Amino acid sequence: MEGGPGVDHRRLDEALDILERAWTGEPFSYTGTHHAVENLVFRPTPVQQPRIPVRVVGRWPAPRSMNRTIAWDGVMPQVRGRSPEEPLSPADVAEVAAWVSEHRTATTPFDVIVAGVLPDGPTAAAAHARAMADAGATWWVESRWDIERDTPEVLLDRIKQGPPGA
Repeated sequence: MEGGPGVDHRRLDEALDILERAWTGEPFSYTGTHHAVENLVFRPTPVQQPRIPVRVVGRWPAPRSMNRTIAWDGVMPQVRGRSPEEPLSPADVAEVAAWVSEHRTATTPFDVIVAGVLPDGPTAAAAHARAMADAGATWWVESRWDIERDTPEVLLDRIKQGPPGA
């Protein structure tokens, strides 16, 4: 499988199928390999059109994974063979954005979401965020999960710094 040992992407595909059908508000049943529902009715229906935006993690450059993402509303790319904690470079983001532009036929908005830790200091943070945006990123998710490094004081300082370039 493209996602690594033990990963079965059919679970995600089935869950996305169920969501899409549920958001119509019409009753339906679904039986897949991993998920099944009977007479499901989801109400109230979403007001967003054509649907609530769904942004999918995509393993870059795995074609099946990336094709899944372009059927939806965005991608949070992870480079195949790299740890999810290893940051994407602007070159990585540019490759993903170019591939999406070449392969996606829908005209609805599409996001390229990058997660990571911005460099310390407003100037360095703004430069990094600008490089990612110039490469095609539309969202930045500040992703601080190291509880030893990212103490409450560090997080508060980052919050006080505000958005890069603000």
